[in-house]
Amino acid sequence: MEALLGRRQKVELKPVNCLGRYVVTKHNQWRGKYRRVLCITTSAILTQNPEQQFAITNTYAFVGDSDIESITLGPGNDEEGEFVITARQDKKSKFKPNRFTCRYRSRLLTDLYQALTAAATIGACSIAQKIVGLSDTFPALTWAEGAWVVISIRLSSRGIEVVAPSTGSSSWRIDFTQLATTAFAPLQSESSSATAAALSVLDGGVSTSFHPSLSGAASSSLAASYSTASMSPSRMPINHHHHHPTHPAAAA
Repeated sequence: MEALLGRRQKVELKPVNCLGRYVVTKHNQWRGKYRRVLCITTSAILTQNPEQQFAITNTYAFVGDSDIESITLGPGNDEEGEFVITARQDKKSKFKPNRFTCRYRSRLLTDLYQALTAAATIGACSIAQKIVGLSDTFPALTWAEGAWVVISIRLSSRGIEVVAPSTGSSSWRIDFTQLATTAFAPLQSESSSATAAALSVLDGGVSTSFHPSLSGAASSSLAASYSTASMSPSRMPINHHHHHPTHPAAAA
């Protein structure tokens, strides 16, 4: 009826359950390079054409029978980093690589990994472990309100979490993309030969440490896992040089 009356209908720019939107460049062997808006929802990756009222051009579901086979990183960094989504157009199609570049690749992949992990938590995303990888959890203590509190440190492909061992719920989390600088420092107890470990966020975050009674092997294992998580370009959407507190690349 509104169309018959000549009224302009509202154009919905954001898909339902949109978690993040980024301006990307798609690289096609035949069509060349062109702009798209990549949207991450709770169940899929969508692309929109900004030149056609943000019409949805592709939808790649990652819940249920996933349309996404893999996500890999190419060359570049956050100035114009490349990533490849190997996916299919529909359930009858073959999986094909789709090459993109994005100025804020780290932030985009962090949001995507978070969506995949959340879907996997409720048993809806079987592909998450293949793409995101496993997390490593270590027992630890933190000093709170004048006493040592038992916690766990969880290192994942997105960042660092402090979780309650009894419930598994997260009480504090920081993404690697939010860190201007990070550090892992081994500590030595003055009264014991046992080695402890401290994981510190140097830009004013939380400092979490192992109790000195834990073995040096546990400390070394945490250090190795942290180093792998924060530095591996094949797994991590890590941003070593710049801190982006907001989503400057997200479409309005």
